[in-house]
Amino acid sequence: MRRVLLIFCCLSLSCGCSMVKTSKKWYREYLNTSPTVELTVQAEHECAPLDFASLFVPVDTRLNAFVQDLAAQDTYPADQWLDTFMQRYPWLGSITAVNSNGEVLDQRLNGEKKDADLAALCAGDWKNRQPRGSFGTDESGTDIFLTMPFFKNNTWKGCLVARFSPKDLVRYSPHSESIVMFGPQQEILWPGQYGERIDSLADHPWSDLLKEKVSGEIKAYEQKFFWLGRAFAGTWLIYIVHVPE
Repeated sequence: MRRVLLIFCCLSLSCGCSMVKTSKKWYREYLNTSPTVELTVQAEHECAPLDFASLFVPVDTRLNAFVQDLAAQDTYPADQWLDTFMQRYPWLGSITAVNSNGEVLDQRLNGEKKDADLAALCAGDWKNRQPRGSFGTDESGTDIFLTMPFFKNNTWKGCLVARFSPKDLVRYSPHSESIVMFGPQQEILWPGQYGERIDSLADHPWSDLLKEKVSGEIKAYEQKFFWLGRAFAGTWLIYIVHVPE
C-alpha cells in the first residue's frame, strides 16, 4: 500500500498542479479506503517541487501510523504493548505512562532520559479521548510530544506520553538536509541544511497562513520555498523545501 501511495504522490507532483487536483477523487476512491488517513499532497495555486513527495512521504507515513496506533490505546497498556510500540517506532525517544497527577507509572527509553513537565502535558479536558500534540524545547533543541489519555470504566486515569526528536524522524527522508520542519508558532523542529539562515524561513505568520490554506510558497533571502502544513493531533507540522529557479 505504501509503495502504491508513494508512486501516486510522485506522479501527481511531477505532473504539476492539474494532476494533483484531478487525482484527488481517484485517490480517495481507490487508495485511501480509511477515512482516518489523508496523505494527498494538496495544492491550489502553487506547485510542489518535483522531488517533494520523495522527501516528504517517508516521514509523513511513519508519523501518521504512529498517531493512529497511539490514538487506539485508550486503556492502560500491558508491558508487552509498551515494548512493541517502541520497537515499531524506533525513532521514538521515550513513551511514558503517567497517572492523572503526572506521576510516572512505567516508561520505556531509547537513549538518554530527558526531563519534561508530565503533569502539564496531561492537564486539561480529555473527554474527546483524542491524542494531543505539543512541543517542548531544551538545550538540545525542540522535541515533539504526543499525549494520549487512558481510561478505566470510562474514568480518566492518566496518559501515555510519547516523545521524539524530529531529527530522528526526518532521517527516513532520502535527503533529510533538503527538508525543513516548523511548528505553527515558529518552533524550529528541523533546520535541514539552512543553519543560521533558518530564522528567515521561520519568520512567517504560520498560524495565520494555515487559517487560509495548507500549502503555498514563501520567499526568504531572495529564494523561493514551497511549504505544506499537516494536521498533527490538534496542532500543525509545517514542511518546507526549496523551489529551484
